[in-house]
Amino acid sequence: MIFPYKKISPLKYGPIVPVALRGLSRWIPFNVFVDSGADYSVFHSDVASLLGFELTSGIKKIVTVGDGDEMTTYLHRVRVHFAHIFIEAPIAFSSGLGAGFNLMGREAFFEKFRVCFNDRDKFVSVTRLF
Repeated sequence: MIFPYKKISPLKYGPIVPVALRGLSRWIPFNVFVDSGADYSVFHSDVASLLGFELTSGIKKIVTVGDGDEMTTYLHRVRVHFAHIFIEAPIAFSSGLGAGFNLMGREAFFEKFRVCFNDRDKFVSVTRLF
């Protein structure tokens, strides 16, 4: 599948892809930034509430972010719909997420998909591996 980059700031485009997360009662769609430098996918803590999860019932994990700061996250196993398939993935939720968007990290996704960035032509391609 090919996903054209989307505008992330007035002059910049980035690899934003659609996913849906399964909450306690329904699927909720999100656009996420594909971050090959992130071990885990990280969503803002408000998303945990939307999904009906108790934030702190997840596994507490302290992660180091790009600038060297640490961020407290709570890891939950979540059903995800991405690129026409359903998977279960560890998703971290944090109130400390500073980015203006949720992040798709490598864990679970990069094991099941080949992800290729084409910054010149502004698209990301995703190929199923299993």
